[in-house]
Amino acid sequence: MKRTLKKIVAILLATVIISASFAPAKEVKANTIKTPTTIRCGVGLKYYSYFSIRLSSAKDKVSKITVTKGGRKTSNLKVKKTYTRLYSSGTSYIGYNFYATKAGTYKIKLKIKKGSGGSTTRTIKVYAYGSGSLFKKVTINGKKVTNKYQTNYCYTTKKSGKVKFTLAPGCKITSIKVEKRNQNGDWKTTSFKNGRKVTFGKVGYCSSSNTSSNGYINQTEDKGFVANTEFIITYTDKSDLDSTAEHTAYFYVYKKATQWP
Repeated sequence: MKRTLKKIVAILLATVIISASFAPAKEVKANTIKTPTTIRCGVGLKYYSYFSIRLSSAKDKVSKITVTKGGRKTSNLKVKKTYTRLYSSGTSYIGYNFYATKAGTYKIKLKIKKGSGGSTTRTIKVYAYGSGSLFKKVTINGKKVTNKYQTNYCYTTKKSGKVKFTLAPGCKITSIKVEKRNQNGDWKTTSFKNGRKVTFGKVGYCSSSNTSSNGYINQTEDKGFVANTEFIITYTDKSDLDSTAEHTAYFYVYKKATQWP
């Protein structure tokens, strides 16, 4: 039961599309806050991608936002202010929602007018594609199996295939592991090299229960229709403030179960 709950939680978490960090709930030390230099977003998905910047004074203001692609101004990336948070120390955070109407690489330039005089500019690179998710592309035998709405799982009828993961720009895979049920119903974990061939799981979930009625014992079995193969990807992301930190993501390949414990 615990294992099943773990899988469900992992799937729900993996489908959430987050392209940048929200402003923190409480203020932290100034030297730990940076404007992100690289962020991601989806194409045509208006409400999923956000970023925030820190201003050293409540008197500082973002006076101008310019979006370019290939050195030219463009309206294909939308940036909209969503909130301003002020703190007792005088610092503030400004949050923005952003999304693209066309795929590509963009730059957002924010001109900040200082309350003490003068101005400064901060530049953020934006990679826009598909859903903007971690998995830019996943292929089985060279055929793409993901799309804008199906980002961290796929279905297959194949017994095996060469699976290759292409992550978002700025992300780097450090290791991959594969988990699938063996004939006893236990989960078996092995290492996997990106692009190599793997045999997909064929053992489905199965549980049994006993009930008694009028002196008779009835045994029932609940057999899962699907067998799943879980890929556990460990990676680093340059868009994080700590670009060396390792993260974990999950990708699931589902196929019809042919065996049960």
